[in-house]
Amino acid sequence: MEVYRYKAVGFKSTGPIADNFKALDFYEELNISGDIINAGKAISMKTTKVTDVNIWRNYNSVKNNIQHLKDGFQGGITWNGKTIKYTTPEIHIYMPKDKFTQSIANSWKNTLESLHPQIKFEISTLEKFIKN
Repeated sequence: MEVYRYKAVGFKSTGPIADNFKALDFYEELNISGDIINAGKAISMKTTKVTDVNIWRNYNSVKNNIQHLKDGFQGGITWNGKTIKYTTPEIHIYMPKDKFTQSIANSWKNTLESLHPQIKFEISTLEKFIKN
Protein backbone atom coordinates (compact mmCIF):
# COMPACT_ATOMS: atom_id res chain seq x y z
CA MET A 1 0.00 0.00 0.00
CA GLU A 2 2.77 2.37 0.87
CA VAL A 3 4.21 2.34 -2.65
CA TYR A 4 1.00 2.01 -4.64
CA ARG A 5 -1.28 4.41 -2.85
CA TYR A 6 0.56 6.85 -0.65
CA LYS A 7 4.11 7.39 -1.88
CA ALA A 8 2.81 7.43 -5.46
CA VAL A 9 0.97 10.68 -4.69
CA GLY A 10 3.67 12.29 -2.56
CA PHE A 11 2.86 11.17 0.97
CA LYS A 12 5.69 10.30 3.34
CA SER A 13 5.73 7.30 5.63
CA THR A 14 6.19 7.63 9.39
CA GLY A 15 8.31 4.45 9.21
CA PRO A 16 11.68 6.26 9.08
CA ILE A 17 10.76 8.08 12.32
CA ALA A 18 9.46 4.98 14.11
CA ASP A 19 8.28 1.53 13.05
CA ASN A 20 5.12 2.04 15.08
CA PHE A 21 4.53 5.80 15.01
CA LYS A 22 1.57 6.54 17.26
CA ALA A 23 -1.71 6.74 15.29
CA LEU A 24 -0.14 7.89 11.99
CA ASP A 25 1.15 5.96 9.00
CA PHE A 26 1.50 8.61 6.28
CA TYR A 27 1.55 12.39 6.05
CA GLU A 28 1.59 15.13 3.46
CA GLU A 29 4.67 17.17 4.34
CA LEU A 30 4.33 20.92 3.95
CA ASN A 31 7.55 21.98 5.69
CA ILE A 32 9.96 21.04 8.46
CA SER A 33 11.23 23.27 11.25
CA GLY A 34 13.73 21.44 13.46
CA ASP A 35 11.91 18.44 14.92
CA ILE A 36 8.49 19.74 13.85
CA ILE A 37 6.98 18.36 10.66
CA ASN A 38 4.06 20.47 9.46
CA ALA A 39 1.65 18.41 7.42
CA GLY A 40 -1.63 18.88 5.65
CA LYS A 41 -3.23 15.46 5.67
CA ALA A 42 -2.17 12.84 8.17
CA ILE A 43 -3.40 9.32 7.53
CA SER A 44 -3.92 6.35 9.78
CA MET A 45 -4.32 3.16 7.76
CA LYS A 46 -6.39 0.27 9.15
CA THR A 47 -7.31 -3.14 7.78
CA THR A 48 -10.26 -5.24 8.88
CA LYS A 49 -12.37 -8.25 7.96
CA VAL A 50 -15.20 -6.99 10.18
CA THR A 51 -18.23 -5.69 8.28
CA ASP A 52 -20.21 -4.37 11.25
CA VAL A 53 -19.03 -0.83 11.97
CA ASN A 54 -20.38 -0.96 15.53
CA ILE A 55 -18.21 -3.96 16.37
CA TRP A 56 -15.14 -2.40 14.71
CA ARG A 57 -15.46 1.02 16.32
CA ASN A 58 -15.66 -0.52 19.80
CA TYR A 59 -12.32 -2.34 19.62
CA ASN A 60 -9.96 -0.74 22.14
CA SER A 61 -7.24 -0.39 19.51
CA VAL A 62 -9.62 1.55 17.26
CA LYS A 63 -10.91 3.75 20.09
CA ASN A 64 -7.33 4.52 21.14
CA ASN A 65 -6.29 5.31 17.57
CA ILE A 66 -9.18 7.73 17.09
CA GLN A 67 -8.48 9.38 20.44
CA HIS A 68 -4.78 9.81 19.58
CA LEU A 69 -5.76 11.51 16.30
CA LYS A 70 -8.15 13.82 18.15
CA ASP A 71 -5.60 14.59 20.86
CA GLY A 72 -2.97 15.40 18.25
CA PHE A 73 -5.23 17.69 16.26
CA GLN A 74 -4.16 20.71 18.33
CA GLY A 75 -0.46 20.17 19.01
CA GLY A 76 0.46 17.25 16.80
CA ILE A 77 1.71 13.80 17.73
CA THR A 78 5.25 13.36 19.05
CA TRP A 79 7.15 10.10 18.72
CA ASN A 80 10.90 9.46 18.85
CA GLY A 81 11.60 13.18 19.21
CA LYS A 82 9.70 14.25 16.09
CA THR A 83 6.33 15.99 16.13
CA ILE A 84 3.93 15.79 13.21
CA LYS A 85 1.40 18.62 13.26
CA TYR A 86 -1.48 18.17 10.86
CA THR A 87 -4.57 20.01 9.69
CA THR A 88 -6.58 17.15 8.20
CA PRO A 89 -6.65 13.78 9.98
CA GLU A 90 -7.93 10.82 8.01
CA ILE A 91 -8.45 7.14 8.70
CA HIS A 92 -8.33 4.87 5.67
CA ILE A 93 -9.94 1.51 6.32
CA TYR A 94 -9.33 -1.41 3.98
CA MET A 95 -11.43 -4.58 3.74
CA PRO A 96 -10.90 -7.69 1.64
CA LYS A 97 -12.85 -7.40 -1.62
CA ASP A 98 -15.06 -10.37 -0.68
CA LYS A 99 -16.28 -8.44 2.41
CA PHE A 100 -16.58 -4.99 0.83
CA THR A 101 -19.70 -3.48 -0.73
CA GLN A 102 -20.35 0.15 -1.55
CA SER A 103 -23.33 -0.01 0.80
CA ILE A 104 -21.08 -1.11 3.68
CA ALA A 105 -18.57 1.62 2.82
CA ASN A 106 -21.28 4.30 2.80
CA SER A 107 -22.74 3.06 6.08
CA TRP A 108 -19.31 3.01 7.77
CA LYS A 109 -18.42 6.47 6.47
CA ASN A 110 -21.74 7.97 7.61
CA THR A 111 -21.56 6.33 11.04
CA LEU A 112 -17.93 7.17 11.74
CA GLU A 113 -18.02 10.74 10.44
CA SER A 114 -21.17 11.48 12.45
CA LEU A 115 -19.37 10.27 15.60
CA HIS A 116 -16.04 11.93 14.74
CA PRO A 117 -16.74 14.90 12.42
CA GLN A 118 -13.18 16.25 12.68
CA ILE A 119 -11.79 13.08 11.06
CA LYS A 120 -12.34 12.07 7.44
CA PHE A 121 -12.93 8.34 6.90
CA GLU A 122 -12.34 6.46 3.68
CA ILE A 123 -13.37 2.82 3.26
CA SER A 124 -12.09 0.74 0.36
CA THR A 125 -10.38 -2.52 -0.60
CA LEU A 126 -6.67 -3.27 -0.67
CA GLU A 127 -7.09 -4.79 -4.11
CA LYS A 128 -8.21 -1.44 -5.52
CA PHE A 129 -4.73 0.00 -5.01
CA ILE A 130 -2.33 -2.92 -5.30
CA LYS A 131 -1.05 -3.43 -8.81
CA ASN A 132 0.28 -6.75 -10.08
